[in-house]
Amino acid sequence: MSTSNETVQGSPDPTDARGREMQLAQLSADERVVDVSPSRDFGDNAVCCELERWIKQRWSGEELNVRMTFVEAQFRKRLSTYKFRAIVWRVAQILTWIVITVLGLLITVFAGYHFGHGFIIVAGAAIATLTTASNALRPGTEADGYNNGRRSLRDDGWALLNDIDPYRQLPHTEPGQVERYRLFVSRVHEIVDTKRTATTLNLDASGPPAPQGR
Repeated sequence: MSTSNETVQGSPDPTDARGREMQLAQLSADERVVDVSPSRDFGDNAVCCELERWIKQRWSGEELNVRMTFVEAQFRKRLSTYKFRAIVWRVAQILTWIVITVLGLLITVFAGYHFGHGFIIVAGAAIATLTTASNALRPGTEADGYNNGRRSLRDDGWALLNDIDPYRQLPHTEPGQVERYRLFVSRVHEIVDTKRTATTLNLDASGPPAPQGR
């Protein structure tokens, strides 16, 4: 019974800033290990886990809930969505190339042996349709755009965590941490809005460099 009382009395107060730091220090090794399961990209998941840890060390209560929800909904899930859509568009691009190439080869073979006149007509029409659709939908450019958006989000998360521009200029005081978070939120919205309006990202020079699309 005395041991139980001592444990309760010795536990850190979660509402106190020092208490939160003590709680973080008492986390088991398993809780601090970054999830590197095959279902998630290591780079994306690592920056999300570090951002969540950064937030937990600095806020509590309702502020903590709001910031954690933002990272989950607007950062982690968007990274996952951008990755998935980039893969879908890239697969569509590759499949279109393969179908056009195969049909072109078959047309050449059939024309060389002077048979399959009907197939040649249908295959030629299919190639024309696929080429028009590819030029209109631009699957390669779409894939590059989603990859650029994902990399820009991830780069900005690491910029915040590593204290590099544009976050380096902000102080490490409590008000400075609030300003860092607000700047991070603003830049996430900027990247998302840019992705919505243009496939190829072209942020200002103060932002993290984004690879240019095709």
